[in-house]
Amino acid sequence: MKKYLILNDIAYNFLLKTGIREHSILRKLRIETQKKFSKNNMQISPDQGQFLQWLVRLTKSEFIIEIGCFTGYASLAMSLAMSKNGKLFTCDTNIKWTCIAQYFWKKAKKNHKIFLYLEPAITFLKKMLMDDNIRRKVDLLFIDADKKNYPIYYEMALKIVRFGGIIIIDNVIGLKDLHINNSKDSAKTILQLNKKIHKDYRVDISMIYIGGGMTLCRVL
Repeated sequence: MKKYLILNDIAYNFLLKTGIREHSILRKLRIETQKKFSKNNMQISPDQGQFLQWLVRLTKSEFIIEIGCFTGYASLAMSLAMSKNGKLFTCDTNIKWTCIAQYFWKKAKKNHKIFLYLEPAITFLKKMLMDDNIRRKVDLLFIDADKKNYPIYYEMALKIVRFGGIIIIDNVIGLKDLHINNSKDSAKTILQLNKKIHKDYRVDISMIYIGGGMTLCRVL
């Protein structure tokens, strides 16, 4: 017996109306992103944002790293769920996107919690690895950037996140045309990473179908 739901537009709209409590500032940021950027599909969905918030609260995460900031929806969502002492480090290379992010972080009065690095993710993660105050002290690390480097980000994340901490990887299912014979490099990379994590007993795993699919890894 199949135990999954085909989530059509009617079902998804029902989910948004009855299952999501999107903060007004997040909604404004989401709408602004949709208006200004053609690549607005890079932004996580409201249900993903709420899930990240729920997870931050559940795990009482106080130290978070995000790989791929875009216009700052995920980082703002997580910062809203953190305590006043929480810190979130994020990175991106696009100034136009991150200017929007910084504007809304300030508007929400959470800019003191969020630290933006305008540099490639690998450079950023190397800095994190070299810092004794960061390495093995991160509670939660969210990967949502260029897919070709996902395997590198994953391996580096395993050295940065504390034991018992969580790595979240976005777009593990819903990448366009994702299937076993796809010739696109991004799809191949995601498929290979999925298979690797499935056999990787350095982590506990749970793959969930929310947004483009997310894999949760608890570092052992």
